[in-house]
Amino acid sequence: MSLRAPLRAFFALAALGALLWLLDRIGWRQVADTLARVGPASAAILVALGVTESLLDAMALRVTIDGRIGPARMLGYHTAGALMNMVVPLEAGEVLKGTLLQRHVPAHDAITGTIIWNYIFKITRPGMALVAALAGIAAGSPVDSRIKAMLLGAVALAFVPYFLLRLALRGGMAVAMVRVGKLFRIVRKDPQVWLDRATQLDHAVRSFWDTRRSDFLRVLRLQLLARFCSWMSTLVVLRTLGLDVGFGTAALLHASLSSAEYLLLFLPARVGVAEGAAFFVFRLYGFDPTLGVVAALVVRLRSIAANLIGASFMIGRRP
Repeated sequence: MSLRAPLRAFFALAALGALLWLLDRIGWRQVADTLARVGPASAAILVALGVTESLLDAMALRVTIDGRIGPARMLGYHTAGALMNMVVPLEAGEVLKGTLLQRHVPAHDAITGTIIWNYIFKITRPGMALVAALAGIAAGSPVDSRIKAMLLGAVALAFVPYFLLRLALRGGMAVAMVRVGKLFRIVRKDPQVWLDRATQLDHAVRSFWDTRRSDFLRVLRLQLLARFCSWMSTLVVLRTLGLDVGFGTAALLHASLSSAEYLLLFLPARVGVAEGAAFFVFRLYGFDPTLGVVAALVVRLRSIAANLIGASFMIGRRP
């Protein structure tokens, strides 16, 4: 019996419990009063930005499989996976997306497309954080220089997953995993077939830049635009909650929140990670940490609403 499902449930419940504990420590009344500052107009803008971000990411994923799935259906598949990733740890959402894609394209293409999307995401997420950090520094933010130096270090560290994945792909990641499986007798049925498929997968991923360079750049542009929408959402949330800071400081805050959350993705949990990171980031900047927790909570609610809207495009559609 696999322990993967129980572990996912355990870490998801533990993370939810930690978030509830943090909100209880802050005070539910204070959290409610702060959330009440988000009016209908701001909520509509945030949801619109969230839907746009999801649509851009879905179109980037669609490019990786040669556009063989329609835009509306792809939006539904991508947001369904994103919703699962927000709750269930250990990349369950990516497995769901790959499974849904296999309704329309061969399994090899679905897996390759999902891996390529995640590969480029590991460039665009820290890349946009770096742009925000440099913009904040260039704008002359009054934030202490030591904090700026720490931020640049965190952004540099956020690029590490990209370089590790790049090395893994260059070294034949899939083939190596199958060979280890054969060694420990995990892969027992037709190991040579698995090895052949792994070889094809590694070749497809590594040759994407060489054979489909224009598509690679399209995916890169679409994901960068999606990350820009996330940046704008942070600015709207900060303004809505009444944090009186200039553009430079707001940009530095976004870069810090994005980098901190991304670096904590190695944790086997999803719920509460952004909120906990925001608590310490706001305290580091000298702001009310309660405001940081609520800001991250508003961004999470925005993402849930946007992904629910996107996932609704799957309703009533046949494979």
